[in-house]
Amino acid sequence: MKKLIITESERREILSKYNLINENLTNVQLEQVLLSPSLSIARMFDEEGEFMLWNHEAAGYAELILTIGGAIVGATGFGVPVGLAMVAGGTAIGVADALVYFSENRPYMGTMMLSLQLIPGGELVSILKKSGRFVKFGSEVADYINKMTPQQMKTLIEKGKKSFDSLSDFQKKVFRAFAEGVEDTAPIIVKKVAKMTLSTLKDKLSQSAFKKVLGFILGLGKMVVKVAGVAIGVDKLWTIYSTPESWRTKMRNKDEFSEIMDMLYEGTLDDALINGMWAIWQKLWNKDGSPNTEGTEEIKLDLIANIDEDLLSKANQTTIDNVVNNIDEQFKTLENPWSNYELVNKIESNYSPVTFGNLLNGIQTIRRGQKGDVVRDIQRMLVTIGYELGDTGPKGDGVDGDFGETTEASIYLLQLDHNLDALDGVVGQETAKKLKDLYDEKR
Repeated sequence: MKKLIITESERREILSKYNLINENLTNVQLEQVLLSPSLSIARMFDEEGEFMLWNHEAAGYAELILTIGGAIVGATGFGVPVGLAMVAGGTAIGVADALVYFSENRPYMGTMMLSLQLIPGGELVSILKKSGRFVKFGSEVADYINKMTPQQMKTLIEKGKKSFDSLSDFQKKVFRAFAEGVEDTAPIIVKKVAKMTLSTLKDKLSQSAFKKVLGFILGLGKMVVKVAGVAIGVDKLWTIYSTPESWRTKMRNKDEFSEIMDMLYEGTLDDALINGMWAIWQKLWNKDGSPNTEGTEEIKLDLIANIDEDLLSKANQTTIDNVVNNIDEQFKTLENPWSNYELVNKIESNYSPVTFGNLLNGIQTIRRGQKGDVVRDIQRMLVTIGYELGDTGPKGDGVDGDFGETTEASIYLLQLDHNLDALDGVVGQETAKKLKDLYDEKR
């Protein structure tokens, strides 16, 4: 092995950089660390100079779950500070302590602190007992650790980090038992911590507003969610939730809702999707357009149920920062048709009193399901130029002011007979002009 000459200042730097607890390590042992091909693996030496390998992958996963769960819960607007939100047993030590270790590239220490803070003492000891190296230290040490508070263990860890030899013989046993037990049971601890972090996160999200929960899920990259028994894209859910009040009052029943959604999405939604959106709509809004508080809470809890460890583990630090600090920005990534003012104004025109002049000018259209004087005028023109509308209406000629199936079929035949571009049974500008021209010729 290649030899290195290590000065005292270099020695101190190495001890600090690689988190080597025992300051009495020989230069030969330090050379092993520096020359090792596995410097990505943190090493902690015991007082005999034997080192233990630490699973960075497991610790990294713990850090990720902790950061996402802890940082988001602790962020302004999502709940109480991290140090209070994610701590077990009401102690004064918070997850922030563990985050400091992780940020210093000391995942071993971070995971030890994490296990102390999030796993109740008795349960933690029962996990550590799965380690043969932990058990060898005896029941006295196990009982002592069981009774230790996170603050006491933190004090012990910090003291041992500064000078392992400053610890009493019993404290050294406690430290080594805990350290070796955590090392051996890291996968179990990480899984337990992830589960508890996720549980706490969901609990805090349940106390947040619907919009924040939706933005949180969107920020983590979840694009399809299941709510009210319906699988729906987050963009469609946001469209429903962000519907302006003036439009909510126009969607009092399924037919009105379907018609507006069909126009809003320009005919791209199939019946199954519209039915699902209608089911969610009824949960979010009352018939008068006012918020359905109880139903919205149900949808929010359904949204939270979509969050799992897999979703969190796919996030990265940038994702976390965006979610924590820019909830409102998440929605700007969605194509919300309510933001398409030209489209909305066009739809709005169809909900203003329809006039034949507006039809001729291309401002409005009229279609099946609509009623009124303009429909009656259109029907009268159709009858005059020779189209059959049935026997409804005062005169039994089908002129009844109701744009129904027969009227739609006649408009379609008119478009077909005269080779119009539109073949949809809807009276738009082109169809209105042709109808008027033919009517004027007959008169």
